[in-house]
Amino acid sequence: MSEVSEAEVLNIVKGYLLSSPPGEFSEVVTDVRGLLNNDELLSKSAADTFRTYNTEQMVQVLVPGSEREALITKFGEVNPNEYLDPIGGNVLTYDHIKQKVTNVRPISGELDSSAESYRRALEEAAVEYCAQHYENG
Repeated sequence: MSEVSEAEVLNIVKGYLLSSPPGEFSEVVTDVRGLLNNDELLSKSAADTFRTYNTEQMVQVLVPGSEREALITKFGEVNPNEYLDPIGGNVLTYDHIKQKVTNVRPISGELDSSAESYRRALEEAAVEYCAQHYENG
């Protein structure tokens, strides 16, 4: 039998990590790190894999300086580390490895102003619906 290549190992590792159950990603990373026993190899795919997982799972993050949370999604992605927070009027810089918001800046042209009234109307309807049907949000 032939030796498994580095690319194949990275592909297997990425598969395990992206299959992590919601809320268990850090635990799976720790387990894979222990099994792999090669942090350098894990680091090669970490940035891309962590970003993919976070955006696909739409991770909730606390917006610094507020009691509100925002979602890290591919739909709100400005660039690989910046995400829209349209409710707060901000762009959040998110560190996918540390799993935290590292910077907040005001939105400046990232939102389609012609669609903003529709987005806001949808948001208001969703908030009202949740308040009526879900006691705890």
